Amino acid sequence: MTTYAEAAAGVNRQQSSHSHGSPVPMVSDGSCSASGCPMPGTLSTSTNGTDEWLCSWHFGAPYGEYGAITARIANRMGIIRQAIRMANSAPGNSFMEKDDQGNDVVRADLVALLQKYGYAHILDNLPPTMKRCNRNLGSALLSALGREIRSPEQRLHPAPTRQPEPGTSNPWVDSRAAVAMMREVANQRKVA
Repeated sequence: MTTYAEAAAGVNRQQSSHSHGSPVPMVSDGSCSASGCPMPGTLSTSTNGTDEWLCSWHFGAPYGEYGAITARIANRMGIIRQAIRMANSAPGNSFMEKDDQGNDVVRADLVALLQKYGYAHILDNLPPTMKRCNRNLGSALLSALGREIRSPEQRLHPAPTRQPEPGTSNPWVDSRAAVAMMREVANQRKVA
């Protein structure tokens, strides 16, 4: 019979062959196991030591999407770093500053960063009570980034409901109108 310490040491010495037969140590180096991902590996499905620690964006995603998720993370690393810093800042820290007239305005460097990555709308969507708190803005940014990085197709805008002006073409197809038209045609064929 072995002691608990010997059994635990044996778990750490085991090898895995998940990556095409090459042995990988059971002890994680702290980074995400998805190839090329710069995020820390914080989630695992195992309870007895594993070689597969994933970041929150790769965890649970199909393996075929790992490359696209990693590319989206790498493309947004600047805003991800800023959002993490803001979400981890001390309570009460503000991202507002006073302008020349004494009015509260959002820091210019933060506005430029949000505009660069296309997230300036987040400032407008925060409730007024949350606008001054770094933590809330950082959490809102991380939430928006997570939705975009994990499943960008859900971020597509719906087709416009108004009709295009005469003489112009509408590049969008209103799927609701198309489905309604197809149902109408199918009902007409059933009647005839």
